[in-house]
Amino acid sequence: MRLSLPGDQLMWPEGDTATRQLIYDEHVRWNVGLIYFLQTDSRVPPAMQADARTWGWCQDEFTESGHIPPQLYVREARRMISDYVMTEHHVLGREFAPDSVGMGVYA
Repeated sequence: MRLSLPGDQLMWPEGDTATRQLIYDEHVRWNVGLIYFLQTDSRVPPAMQADARTWGWCQDEFTESGHIPPQLYVREARRMISDYVMTEHHVLGREFAPDSVGMGVYA
């Protein structure tokens, strides 16, 4: 079962407003559809179906957008390459970049 849409965000960085809206709509359709499938489809084991039926939208968040986040979280889009490239060593604190334009945090 695919829980996300890897690669479907690749047009996001260069996309115009309409392209980004299409990408957002596809992600919402996929995720809402996945939840519906898990809650209702007879191919889903009953115990998993019962658990999925307890899921719902957080009622105190995103009230203006039907309780669905109004913005897509795009983690991977494009890498900025310049005269200086931030690496794992910066994220782990082994090197310091005093004028960075990016940030990373990994536990």
